[in-house]
Amino acid sequence: MFTRWKKKLFEMTIKSPNGECVFCDLSQIKTSGILYEDERVVAFRDRRPRAALHLLVIPKEHIVNTSALNCSHFELVEHMLTVGKRVLQEECVANQISSKNLVFGFHQYPFTSVDHLHLHCIAPPFMPFYNRLRYRATWFSNYISIETLLEQLKS
Repeated sequence: MFTRWKKKLFEMTIKSPNGECVFCDLSQIKTSGILYEDERVVAFRDRRPRAALHLLVIPKEHIVNTSALNCSHFELVEHMLTVGKRVLQEECVANQISSKNLVFGFHQYPFTSVDHLHLHCIAPPFMPFYNRLRYRATWFSNYISIETLLEQLKS
C-alpha cells in the first residue's frame, strides 16, 4: 500500500517533456522570469505563486531534496538564503509589498513537486489564505524552515 502511494507521489513530480528535471533546464525557468543568477544558484518567480510574492532559489547543481543534504552543503544553503532574502526584499520594494513576516523554507520528500532542491521565499499574504498551512513546520514534517535546516546541517 505505502509503495503504491509513494510511486503515485513520484509520478506527480514535475518533469520536463523529455523526462529530465525541469529546474536543470534553465530554458524552462526563463519563462518564469529569472531575477538573479550566479555560478551557484538561480532565483526566479514561482509559476504557481501561493502568496503576494513567491520566489524560488535553486542550486545549479542537481540536488534532489533536503534528504540529500549533508554538512558539506551548509555554505550552499546559506548562500541560497542570502540570495533569497536579497531578491525577495528587492521585489517587495518594487511591488510595494510589506517585507514583514517573510517565510523561507523547503518542502520535504515526499511532499515536493519538483525533484530538485528549491528554497521557497515568500512574502505574505498567502493566496488563498489556507496556503499558509503549506509553508510552516508541523508534526507532519512536510516543510522545514531554513533556520531549522541550517541548524541540522551545522551539527
